[in-house]
Amino acid sequence: MNKIKSNFKKVLSYIAARRILRNSIIIVIILLPTGAILTNKYFKNEKNKIEKIEQLSGNKSENNSDVTEGTITTDVVGDDNISRHTLSDGFSTLPEHNNSNLDLSNSGENGVSSNISQSVDKSSITGMNLEILEGYEFNVKKDLQLQATDKDGSNISDSIIIEKNNVNTNIPGIYNVKARVRLSNGQIKEKEFTVTVKETKLNVSLESFKAIKINVKKGEKIGFDLDLKVSKKHITPSEVMINGKVYTLYKGNENIIDKITNTKNYKVFIDSNNISGVYNYNLEYIKMSNDSWVTLGENKQTVEVLKDEASITNFNYEEKSNDMKIDVKFDLDDLENTSSNLKLEFYKGENLLETMNLDRMSNYFISLPVNSNGTYTLKILSDINLKQNTDKNSIICGKEIFNTNINISNIDQTSINGNDIEIIEGQNFDAIKDLCLKATDIDGEDITHKIDIVDNIDVNKVEKQSISVSVTNKNGKTYTKEFYVTVIPANTSKLSLSRILSNKFIDNKNKSVYSSTYSKSYITGEDTEILRPSVDVTGIIKKADGGAPEGRIQVELPTAMSFTVDQSGTFKTGNYIIKNQSSVGISVSVMAFKESNINGGITIKPIEQNISTLDRSNLHLALVGDNKKYVDLGKPINNHQEILNIDPDSSSAIQLLGEVGKGNEHNVDEYGVSEDFTLVFSIKKN
Repeated sequence: MNKIKSNFKKVLSYIAARRILRNSIIIVIILLPTGAILTNKYFKNEKNKIEKIEQLSGNKSENNSDVTEGTITTDVVGDDNISRHTLSDGFSTLPEHNNSNLDLSNSGENGVSSNISQSVDKSSITGMNLEILEGYEFNVKKDLQLQATDKDGSNISDSIIIEKNNVNTNIPGIYNVKARVRLSNGQIKEKEFTVTVKETKLNVSLESFKAIKINVKKGEKIGFDLDLKVSKKHITPSEVMINGKVYTLYKGNENIIDKITNTKNYKVFIDSNNISGVYNYNLEYIKMSNDSWVTLGENKQTVEVLKDEASITNFNYEEKSNDMKIDVKFDLDDLENTSSNLKLEFYKGENLLETMNLDRMSNYFISLPVNSNGTYTLKILSDINLKQNTDKNSIICGKEIFNTNINISNIDQTSINGNDIEIIEGQNFDAIKDLCLKATDIDGEDITHKIDIVDNIDVNKVEKQSISVSVTNKNGKTYTKEFYVTVIPANTSKLSLSRILSNKFIDNKNKSVYSSTYSKSYITGEDTEILRPSVDVTGIIKKADGGAPEGRIQVELPTAMSFTVDQSGTFKTGNYIIKNQSSVGISVSVMAFKESNINGGITIKPIEQNISTLDRSNLHLALVGDNKKYVDLGKPINNHQEILNIDPDSSSAIQLLGEVGKGNEHNVDEYGVSEDFTLVFSIKKN
């Protein structure tokens, strides 16, 4: 039992010893860096103290000539029981209770150590001598690292004044800089520094050389753009030599990219040659602001001096009003043969009156028609090639080389205008209205009302007849003109209707509308089909003063028809043509006639009904075809009623005939009425 206890104690002792050892190692590992740091800090502080003492001593010896150097002898006896302390200013002292053991010379003075510390002069100017490269941007205080301290060691660098600075960084050499500062006690401290400017190599690189324009006119300035890189900022290019001649350089454009890449743009201008052709320009040398010439090698640009463009000269015209024309004369100046395909255009306003191609020649004489007074425009156009190359890409097509206005004021504008027409046998004929006659006076004034009918036609004679009309202008001159009216057979339509309608109805037939009011459209289809085009028919009853009511109608296939009843009760309409342009004969029938608006105001009555006591808004209306065929449009149309048979490639006429009531009605006379009707045809192969 005792043995077991003894072994147990040994084990516990071993464990305790191991724990103590481990903990000790841990503590050493932790404390070792800390001790090292504290030790380094101590020695560093001591070193700083020694350096400071040396510096103060140096300043004292350098700057304060009034301080006498010497040795203070003491009778201090070393004693292990006495502690000595080193102060920050490098002097030693002892504890106060041992002061009686010190026997210092000059003991009559109070605080010798303190007085010596206060008398140290800490004033200074410090900097460095410097070497810089040519062209360097020199900042004297910053680059020399100038600093100054006052007698008490305070920083007075901001008070430094540069008394002398002759540094020229653009010229290599050795220069002096003198700095001074005023201390707080009024004393001045000065110091000189040396700045050496070292020469660098001048590098000039031509980045680009190009012509501003590759095509110029004779005598025009030729401009070139140069992009240069120069290694020395203070040296700039001033002149260039191109083709052996010296020209001045001008500063050009500058952008942020150029600043980053240290590239500068310059321009040079030279006179172009007075002879057209292609010329080479070689930039050989460039002169710098330091009078040195730099060779750039061969740098060529090609510029073409263009030919002189063809032009029109010596233009004049003569107005010949009696002949209603003008004679124009002009010369073509084209010594270098730049023009081709010459063309003359003659306008009045926007209307092109005359165009003609002109052969190349030196002189031109041309007569041009003018039929009225006003401003005319004459243009001459040509294909132009100003380059030596004859390639088509060098040609400017249809270029206007001349443009002038011509004022015409003496033309006699007396005229009679109208149309030749066809009418149906027996139709009423009004020459001025049916022929659409219009007359103008010598100055362009409308004198249609002065037209005289020299001889008229016979509407009952089926043939082509001539009719002469005349008018007299302000100058008393009479103008006469002849027109033609073709009377075509009525195909007995008049006889057929005369048995049904009154003679008045027949007499109300009116003018042909072939020349102005006839509108048409085309319908197509297979010859096995029955085509059913619709026609809009517009009826208008005028007011008592002759004015028409507001409104209009749209025309649909194949044509549009209209009739008007004037204030005197006259029914007016026209003749309409249906043309068969197919290769087979066709039959034309009426399928329906209906009012588009039942409350429109015009009432179509059956022909047999008496309307003489009714007002002008009531009327008889018939559509007349050929071979005695007609349709009473006042009756309902229940079956197709054929009115025309037309052979292939032929035409035939249809006509609206009408008769109106003779009674009076206040609303009709005051306002007039209007209505639209729809007429539906059936067209099929015969």
